[in-house]
Amino acid sequence: GGHWVGVLDLFGFENLRPDAPNGLEQLLINHANEQLQDYYDECVEQGMNEYALEGLDTTGLDLELPNRRKISAAVRAVGLVLDLLGDQNNARNGTDAAFLQAV
Repeated sequence: GGHWVGVLDLFGFENLRPDAPNGLEQLLINHANEQLQDYYDECVEQGMNEYALEGLDTTGLDLELPNRRKISAAVRAVGLVLDLLGDQNNARNGTDAAFLQAV
């Protein structure tokens, strides 16, 4: 096992101005990033569990996932907010105020 570095080029970052306020576009980009990180962490965790079941020694691997629960919670929270936004969008008389109240 040699060392390696993976690079993933995500959409959207090149179009964001540093002085722009955080808006829906930034929320969606962050949410996509958090989902990707959550998926990656889940795959690593499953792999480590498989290694343990097979009795493989993983003591030399440094694959701790200290933010796993936080990232998963953030993904769920943003998903809930987007669901509420969708509800207001689909409501006949949906309003910004009703969305804020629901959040």
